[in-house]
Amino acid sequence: MYKPFTTKGLSLVVALLLGLAAALVISGCGDDLVTTATDVEIAYLQVISTGTQFIGSTVTVEAKVIDATGRGTPVSGQLVTFSVFPSWAGSFIPAADTTAADGIVVTTFTAATAGTAQLWATAGDASESVTLEI
Repeated sequence: MYKPFTTKGLSLVVALLLGLAAALVISGCGDDLVTTATDVEIAYLQVISTGTQFIGSTVTVEAKVIDATGRGTPVSGQLVTFSVFPSWAGSFIPAADTTAADGIVVTTFTAATAGTAQLWATAGDASESVTLEI
């Protein structure tokens, strides 16, 4: 007697079809996802301060990360690192953080010396800087 499908064989076929369907759904979504560090850019980096800066003063620094695909959509969960040149001009706390749902990340810079400091934000391959006079 010929049995075209056994229970075990039918289960295998169903599992393969479900796996294929899932793969097709995932591959169809790929164009809308930011998948690599090169898919982001820093829309802006700004110092939020009031008054004159001096040694020991702190300022809030804000950066916004968007996708670089032309849509300008905020990117959440993107790691952003902050640095200063020259390195002895001050420090950031935190020196790295991830963006919120609106693509914004905020840190605090504390000035250590007088003069000009170049504050940098880096997200993936994208960087942006702003000058701060102390």
